[in-house]
Amino acid sequence: MYVTIRQFNKMASVQEAARRAQTGISPMLKGQKGFRGYYVFDAGEGAGGSITLFEDQQSALAPTRSPWFAEPLPDARNDACR
Repeated sequence: MYVTIRQFNKMASVQEAARRAQTGISPMLKGQKGFRGYYVFDAGEGAGGSITLFEDQQSALAPTRSPWFAEPLPDARNDACR
């Protein structure tokens, strides 16, 4: 099992970003080979993150090549993605 963890800081609304992820990235990931799960969490004080689960390393690396991952979440501000 491989896990991808992303952290986002200075978000306007973690809840809104999570809602948008359900309609944006989640359907895209469900079609990926080896995909097992996608979770968004609120870390408090405007910070949040995502955890994505894959069967193998090759499957975990494939979505990061998508343009969707090149930009921070819509509710993230000021170089918030790391």
